[in-house]
Amino acid sequence: MAKYASSLSCVADKVAVDSDLLTEILIRLPARSLVRFKSVSKSWLSLIASNFFALRRNPDPTIVSGLLLHPYGTKTKIDFIPLINTIRNPTHPQFTDLTFFPGLSDNIRIINSCHGLLLCRFCYTRQKNHNPDYAVQNQNRDPNYVVLNPTTKQFKTLPKCHVSGLRGLTLAFDPSKSPHYKVVSVCVCFRHTTSMLTCAVEYYHEIMTYSSESGSWKASGVTFAAKGREQYTSGVYWNGAVNWFSNWGKGDSVYYNVDEGRLGIIPLPPIPEGNDWYGREFRHYWESRGHLHLVEINSGMHRVDVYEMERDYSRWFVKLSVDLYALEIPRDPLYCLFDILCVVRMERDEESFLVLHVPDKVLRYSFGDGNLEKICDVVAPQSSRSLRYSWFRSYQYIESLASV
Repeated sequence: MAKYASSLSCVADKVAVDSDLLTEILIRLPARSLVRFKSVSKSWLSLIASNFFALRRNPDPTIVSGLLLHPYGTKTKIDFIPLINTIRNPTHPQFTDLTFFPGLSDNIRIINSCHGLLLCRFCYTRQKNHNPDYAVQNQNRDPNYVVLNPTTKQFKTLPKCHVSGLRGLTLAFDPSKSPHYKVVSVCVCFRHTTSMLTCAVEYYHEIMTYSSESGSWKASGVTFAAKGREQYTSGVYWNGAVNWFSNWGKGDSVYYNVDEGRLGIIPLPPIPEGNDWYGREFRHYWESRGHLHLVEINSGMHRVDVYEMERDYSRWFVKLSVDLYALEIPRDPLYCLFDILCVVRMERDEESFLVLHVPDKVLRYSFGDGNLEKICDVVAPQSSRSLRYSWFRSYQYIESLASV
């Protein structure tokens, strides 16, 4: 027995010092295991932390492990709904919480997610005379932003931008291209225009960019006029650009190519015959596995249309159309009691699915066979006619080893 144990120890020692063999073993382990194994030795830490290892282990970080959601009626509570369990891996480790972020688990809010990183907004508490009660009751309401990796439990607070009026902060991160990320924001600016008779204020937008590589904010020099009621609060990073969709029907939906510093126009979805723009209800707007989606819910016909954008921005086309009458979705005489929380694309198109929320449960609708399966039960809100979650407070959770 002693000889057998000695033999195993010898083999383990050889594996531990053989970086190629060790890499082949480690790349097959879950990300959370790798985080723990960083403490084995300095050589293991260096290997696991290397960009080469991260890219080799996960060259296509597109598998959505679950959804992080802020329930209705709360600003900082975060719920987690696992999705990967519905895809054939019931033993996959799950997200727990953000308590690793010191002192901020009760006042932090997710505003954006991108390929495993989260962008959050929070408020520090001020203390007066070291009185904790004062600190709780008198919070600094100036927004602060932090980039988190919930897998590795790393976080980085962004420096203050020298320009005020930041809106629509959006993460731009593609780990297959670079280990660095950017945060893109639309800044509301104004200038005075004068003539012989009048003096007016003209508002316009300028794009500001924070780079994790430089650690600072920078003005892009790209400006555009502020028209109508355009919304730049929910940007989506896709196709090397941050995309803002204007669902008001006025003004333009635009994208900003991060690498090229170029602004472009996103076309509107086609208007069905007999319909008009203002009667349309757009919901989920997100990216999955390199595809940009826009979900439209036709309340009158109880139909969900999932649009996809061509990579050259030439047009939207209908990728999926779902008849809700055939799915026994709970209905009200005036509206449907449901919401679309996410569109998840898989490597095989027929394995892709929608994540739907109905009272008391979250469901999975398959692109391929149209089957409807329960993902989990949820705690019902006080009103039976309302839902716990909404699409605009739903964020993808993807396991990642990326550094912040």
